[in-house]
Amino acid sequence: MSELAFLKEPIKTYDEYGKWIPCSERLPEEDEEVLVCDKDGTMEVCDLEMFGRGIGLKWTDKNGYECWLDVVAWMPLPAPYTEKEVRPDCPWR
Repeated sequence: MSELAFLKEPIKTYDEYGKWIPCSERLPEEDEEVLVCDKDGTMEVCDLEMFGRGIGLKWTDKNGYECWLDVVAWMPLPAPYTEKEVRPDCPWR
């Protein structure tokens, strides 16, 4: 087995994780930061805010500014990096 065989595992995990969810299928939880994409492929990190007793919704960025995108799909963000995630068998640690 190759010394670099462990590199195949993260690639498989990434392929399973990064799936777009169409807004027509379901929306994220309110105030959950997600990656959104519009019909032209523009992407931004936003969260969903409901207003008008749940009748209206808008996407806002980290600073609370409205994202002026026609959002068609979204995906959850991965967990932030932590030192514990470094594999002990990584040769260039």
